[in-house]
Amino acid sequence: MDTRNQNFWEEKIESGPVPENDTAFDIIVVGGGPAGSAAASYAALDGNKVLLLEKSNYPKDKTCGDAVGGKSLSHV
Repeated sequence: MDTRNQNFWEEKIESGPVPENDTAFDIIVVGGGPAGSAAASYAALDGNKVLLLEKSNYPKDKTCGDAVGGKSLSHV
């Protein structure tokens, strides 16, 4: 059986409610890849109100996510 194009994760991850138009944020991060996710996470852990924007649905069937390793892996 050819499983190269099979989607192993069937359900989309719910990201939560859309903020109201007048919601204020300390930091807005555009891009939810490894760097954007890490930046948003650290900013939130530091007490900031963070909005992370990502145009794609997650999880993605993308092999470069498997390439995050070494010292970087502990930050994502």
